[in-house]
Amino acid sequence: MKAYLVSLHEDKGDKFQIFFQCWAEDEDHAEEQALNAYPCGDVVHISSPSDMDNEGRTLKESIGEAS
Repeated sequence: MKAYLVSLHEDKGDKFQIFFQCWAEDEDHAEEQALNAYPCGDVVHISSPSDMDNEGRTLKESIGEAS
């Protein structure tokens, strides 16, 4: 399992995105988990493990620590 970050609209047509972080076998599995948590969701992007630093932090987390 690998860590994934899924950005999605909680409901289709929403202006703002939310982030769903999970452990999954692949991007399809991460999307499945996000849509199980947000059944009306609209997936925008899935960040793969290559989008994370050596400590497993996502870009979103790294930016949050800088502020």
